[in-house]
Amino acid sequence: MKHKNYMPYVVLSAVIFGFLFNEVGALLKPYLVYILAVLTFFSLFRVKLIDLAKSIKKPKEQIFIFLIQFLVTPFIVFLFKPILTPELFTGLIIASVIPVGLTALFLTSIFKGKVEDTLLSIMASHLLSPLIVPALVLFWAGSSVNISFMTIALLIFNDVLIPIFFVQVWHLLKIKDISESIRTKGTDMLLFLVIWPVVSAIKGQILADPLLLLKGLIVSFVCLFVNFLLGYFSQREETSRITTAVTSSNKNFTLATVVASSFFGPAVVLGTIAYTLANSFFFGIEGWLLNLKLLKGQQIKQV
Repeated sequence: MKHKNYMPYVVLSAVIFGFLFNEVGALLKPYLVYILAVLTFFSLFRVKLIDLAKSIKKPKEQIFIFLIQFLVTPFIVFLFKPILTPELFTGLIIASVIPVGLTALFLTSIFKGKVEDTLLSIMASHLLSPLIVPALVLFWAGSSVNISFMTIALLIFNDVLIPIFFVQVWHLLKIKDISESIRTKGTDMLLFLVIWPVVSAIKGQILADPLLLLKGLIVSFVCLFVNFLLGYFSQREETSRITTAVTSSNKNFTLATVVASSFFGPAVVLGTIAYTLANSFFFGIEGWLLNLKLLKGQQIKQV
């Protein structure tokens, strides 16, 4: 059974709730870490580490995806540093070095790419994230704000690696399967519960200086477009192009938002929220780009 991607609407609804019901949303903030852990469990439930062996034998796509995700993206943000506040710059850097977004799996499937390769990118980037993310944040933004390597690494370990471990245990013990419909609805609901309290906390920041959010959105969209095009044209075969383009241009913005809200103030969180909004609405743009004759014009069947 196929499911539509409602994530852009979920994100937009959560943002609206954050503005209208910010006091209620603030009550959820202490539980963000736990909500994200459950969200990761649902999102990666279909992933079995043993099934990724085939993709490991063809590392070319993975190398390009990692280069784009962890080197190109933060470098693009760095180029905009002169026009950004230190806090907004830090928030965008956090979003730019976060692992591959879980939505890349869904989109790769829609656009007829190589799902197993996207799966490998998601798993590899998440497994390495407790080391890579704090190290890159320190490298790019360490001079802008006070950053603790260990605290960020510990949060990612708890919210990413532990849920992945329980997913593997679930499959090994052959516990009753969780249907795709339940997982999809659960993921949408949990994403809503993450974005709502975060936006509630930065409502004042957005209203005080909406230009900052606009700058964040512009930088985020530039990153997404560049990543997509680099990913597409780095490959020769069409399915590889689709896979690399889609996977390179999707981030786990939920994790970025929780990291920012757990250790920094609203001004930093604003950067991750800008990336979240841009990434969410870039989903539709990806389909349009893949339908362009410039990108070989392969017709994509939307669900």
